[in-house]
Amino acid sequence: MRIVPLCLLVLLGLSVGAAQAAPAGISVGAPDIPIAEKDGLKVSIGSIELRPNDPHINVVLQNTSAKPINLFSEGNSWGYNNLTFEITKVDGKVLDKPLIVARDYVPWRANMLSYQVIDPGEAIVREVRLQVPETNGVIRRNFYGNFPFPSQGTQSQITMRAVFGNDDSNSYKGKKHWTGRIASPFKSYNIFLGAN
Repeated sequence: MRIVPLCLLVLLGLSVGAAQAAPAGISVGAPDIPIAEKDGLKVSIGSIELRPNDPHINVVLQNTSAKPINLFSEGNSWGYNNLTFEITKVDGKVLDKPLIVARDYVPWRANMLSYQVIDPGEAIVREVRLQVPETNGVIRRNFYGNFPFPSQGTQSQITMRAVFGNDDSNSYKGKKHWTGRIASPFKSYNIFLGAN
């Protein structure tokens, strides 16, 4: 991996364990709170890299089962918004409701179903490119918006998890694909946005 001086993020990842209280508004064990693994698919945040010209989060999707897992590709409407992030705390302040970091809506003029297959024991990394706020309001396709960037040259701490989900309503011509909703554990991350 290429490291750009003063522009690398991810200093610390602290697990929110069972002995610690969950962030406000989150009830541990509630049915709507997803788990990190379901039917052989596991999600985790691999790294966060905030370079001024290429900020991104690497999310790992791992097949822990003995069978291949079909996921909708990101390049079609079925898989475009299956991965989001929930941020519950920024610089020690618990948010009233989770901040959702997701892709902005885009119209689909051409839309062809495609799958990404994860073989047993294998993992893929999805590089989530973050929308930098200083783009004069231009929304760039395939970029995730709403990320709470710290001011340039400063450090911030966020509590965040990755959420991956797909439901049965996206069935297409009987092709078997993974369905469900999973999330990595909430962790605290110290983030730093370096200078250009």
